[in-house]
Amino acid sequence: MKRNSGISPDDVEAEAAESAHNAAPLSDIDHLVERVVSVDKITLNVAQSVIVTTEDKVRLCAEKFSRNHASRQSWVAPASLFVSLLVTQVTASFNEFVFSSAVWEAVFFIATITTLFWLIYSLMQIRKSVSVEHFIVEIQNSEQVRGPRKNER
Repeated sequence: MKRNSGISPDDVEAEAAESAHNAAPLSDIDHLVERVVSVDKITLNVAQSVIVTTEDKVRLCAEKFSRNHASRQSWVAPASLFVSLLVTQVTASFNEFVFSSAVWEAVFFIATITTLFWLIYSLMQIRKSVSVEHFIVEIQNSEQVRGPRKNER
């Protein structure tokens, strides 16, 4: 079979037909698989971008990404605590126990407001967290080389 520098779908089909013609007789299982699984179309998409870097740069970028990715979950604790404190403040009737009822109300009010600010801060940190694309760009953040340089040829 004559090969060109590019492979067309017709070339793929011709090669598949030629290899099927030259193949050994199919066993019962192969024949069953061939009858059950039919391939209508083969699509080639193998263009890739290659990144060459050092292990320590990947390690540093991965650690930074991991810390930022963990911060995406940091809103759960303040949200849970805020909802709990808010429900407590709305539904509870504070009684005197060690402190007066007004002190207990003030403590819960201050705790609720503090947790609200913590929740807002955590939600703002999510917006600053990095994505996988940013991680890849950070690894690529150096001189890009595509083949030998002019003076090395």
